[in-house]
Amino acid sequence: MKNILLECVIIFCLPFYISFAQEPLSYFPHSVGNRWDYNYWNGNTQFYTTTVTRDSLSQDGSKYLFYDNENEPRYKVDSSYNVFRSPYIHGNDYLIYKLYADSGDAWFNPAFAEWAWVARIDTDYVFSNLTTIKVYQYGPAHPDSTPFPYILRERWLASGFGLIYEWEEPWYFYSLKGCIVEGDTFGIITNVELKVYENPIDFVIKQNYPNPFNPSTTIEFILPEEAEINLSIYDMLGRQVSIIYEGIKEAGNHRYYWNASGLSSGIYFCRLNAYGGLKTIKMLLTK
Repeated sequence: MKNILLECVIIFCLPFYISFAQEPLSYFPHSVGNRWDYNYWNGNTQFYTTTVTRDSLSQDGSKYLFYDNENEPRYKVDSSYNVFRSPYIHGNDYLIYKLYADSGDAWFNPAFAEWAWVARIDTDYVFSNLTTIKVYQYGPAHPDSTPFPYILRERWLASGFGLIYEWEEPWYFYSLKGCIVEGDTFGIITNVELKVYENPIDFVIKQNYPNPFNPSTTIEFILPEEAEINLSIYDMLGRQVSIIYEGIKEAGNHRYYWNASGLSSGIYFCRLNAYGGLKTIKMLLTK
């Protein structure tokens, strides 16, 4: 009888033990070489893979993380376990994760004028491993407001694995199919041949002119060699609003005109992907 009672206590307490035993950084593993493969759905199922390719440490102890040979860091992790998205663009105004946060904790992101909060902390199996999952939600109002605010996006971080699930309004989501974390492989890793430049060739995207603009502006960039490129425009929420050019471009100077009529005033970002690198400029549309 005592053994049965003991087993019941263990089963009941195990989720709480797992939750409290996790280190905050275990929810965001970020060693160089870590890789995640996702199924991505945006009207049809696609495949997406991303890898930490390098990092750098600042004087204040923050770590900047670069993915997929991008020229700009995708995340900054500070000494208080705060994770900031696109720190070169938003600074500290886009606090995407507080890794130490508990269920119900909330904070405001001025970059997007939205709230972020930990909706719940669960225990579940990820690739047959029992772990804890923090569910982060993002919306235009504080989570305690009445009625409950509209949720724009949701992200699940699993201890030991990182991001395992994400959905965003109006209709896309990522679901983890496999990963390599700290040298260990979980799930299904797809072998894909990607053209990667170990040292991305230097290229230039110039500041658009005029800037601010209404409603048209000129975007120029320079390619030292022929390359397959993608030149696209994104809004403050990271949504792609326009593809200016996608395909092969010869070496040299290139100039495109972009007309933003039909879009609302605000900040937009023009991103040029080339040679395995990424460069971004900030543009201001005023009407």
